[in-house]
Amino acid sequence: MTIDTLAVTALCHELQAFVGAKIQDSVIASPLSLALELYHQRQRRWLLLSAHPKLARLALHSQRIPRGVDQATPLLLLLRKYVEGGRVIAVEQPELERIISLSIAKPLEPRNPDEPVTELVIVKLIIEIMDQRSNIFLVDEHGTVIECVKRVTAQMSRRVALPQHPYTIPPSPTKPTPAPAMSRHCWSHWPTNPTSPRPSSAATGGCHRKWPAKRSFAATTTPPRVWHS
Repeated sequence: MTIDTLAVTALCHELQAFVGAKIQDSVIASPLSLALELYHQRQRRWLLLSAHPKLARLALHSQRIPRGVDQATPLLLLLRKYVEGGRVIAVEQPELERIISLSIAKPLEPRNPDEPVTELVIVKLIIEIMDQRSNIFLVDEHGTVIECVKRVTAQMSRRVALPQHPYTIPPSPTKPTPAPAMSRHCWSHWPTNPTSPRPSSAATGGCHRKWPAKRSFAATTTPPRVWHS
């Protein structure tokens, strides 16, 4: 099953409805997948993240996703430490990439139980839906990998995926973006008479606009929400 960029964009927009959701539980559904229980606006959903080489996906389920491993893995322990009890504060997608990042903020428990919570720890849960190269990363606020589903060494690939290494977005393929072709298609159906009115953005579906060239997590995102525990 192949998921293209447009499908990932649709998934990103769907998940943005859950910004502010509290993560109440996390499970390892299989050696290559995990699931988070989201609670938001009196709705409970399970978010499945899978890095399977043929069935990599990101999906919302209404029913509980069962645990797929008997023992707690290092990734599960880290999810309990950094993710459980936190809230989703942003959902992002780099431009034209099959990558979705969930920013999660969790109150940092004080050493003294009587002290109020004053600090938040922020991490990112990043899923790359890329067939054989699919992976899931837990990244700290400085961009350093805490843990990942698939560990990749320098002997295996030029792009290393290991704890304590910086997370980098995969190199962009040397392919033209669809924007110029979309623009030519839209204008080819418009009269060539110079006196004809210029089509509006609504008329052309916005495809005559300039395609942004910057690749970053700010491409498809919602602003972080301030919340109090």
